[in-house]
Amino acid sequence: MDKEPQIVFSSHTVLLDIAVQDKWELIRQMVGVLCAEGLLSPNPSITEQQVLDAVIQRENEMNTALGKGVALPHARIPGFQGVGMAVARLRNPITYNGKNEDHQVWLVVLLVVPFEEPQLVLKLMALAARMVSDEAVTNLFRSVSDPELVADLVYDRVFRRDTLVLARDIMRPPLVEVRPDMPLPEVTRLMSEHMLESVAVTEPDGTLLGQITCDNLFKLGLPDFFSHLKSVSFIREFDPFENYFKKEAHYLARDVMTSDVATVPDDATLLEVIFELAVKSNPKVYVVRDGKRVGVIDRSTVLNRIINI
Repeated sequence: MDKEPQIVFSSHTVLLDIAVQDKWELIRQMVGVLCAEGLLSPNPSITEQQVLDAVIQRENEMNTALGKGVALPHARIPGFQGVGMAVARLRNPITYNGKNEDHQVWLVVLLVVPFEEPQLVLKLMALAARMVSDEAVTNLFRSVSDPELVADLVYDRVFRRDTLVLARDIMRPPLVEVRPDMPLPEVTRLMSEHMLESVAVTEPDGTLLGQITCDNLFKLGLPDFFSHLKSVSFIREFDPFENYFKKEAHYLARDVMTSDVATVPDDATLLEVIFELAVKSNPKVYVVRDGKRVGVIDRSTVLNRIINI
């Protein structure tokens, strides 16, 4: 039987209302607390500086802010023995990445795990995502003054429960809002500005109506019979956008969108998401709750938040 890994996490690694200048100072403090609590006891060949360097390297490779004021810095260290976790609630939010309010962070969970056990990072990421989406839990984290209570809550959810990663845990918020009466030139400008191959068309309340893809746009100026051709070499001089520009100024989003949209509920499992993306070859799936779009998952989302974690 495999020996249970040593877990370094307690009220002593919960830091409440600490004041820091930036995320680097915060990460140094959190790594220091973990090491002071015995993180390196089963790892005599690893130093505190090596752990710190591993966390910093991960931050430099990819921003670990999850959104809604929460960040998940972490390190996966080859051959590392045990698991270390620290939680910090900041007295004042800090700019974690970027310069606007969307990157302000007030709650940080730092994790150090063996490289061979990425599931622990995924599990914690799922927990953090649910915490910020649950107003009651978020309010508890904002107001609680007892480190023991925070430690018990987090320990129970992370180390005692079998947490599945769900669609709502890894989805990204929508980048743009497209209404059915939006003029087509405005839609294409948004798609170009945000480098999107497709956008959802929704009602003001978030109800998903359909989507507009680059394929929809490219085919707008082509005659219907083109879909039956095997080659266009005999009409190479045909301008595929001549008819498009004749129509563009008069078209609205509803005139171009298609209702053929891949969706998953927000409680869909990771397997169900991957099935839609890989097996059914959908480049993107929209996450819905009660018929309303609440997020989106594409292949890059899975790369960033699952495979490259």
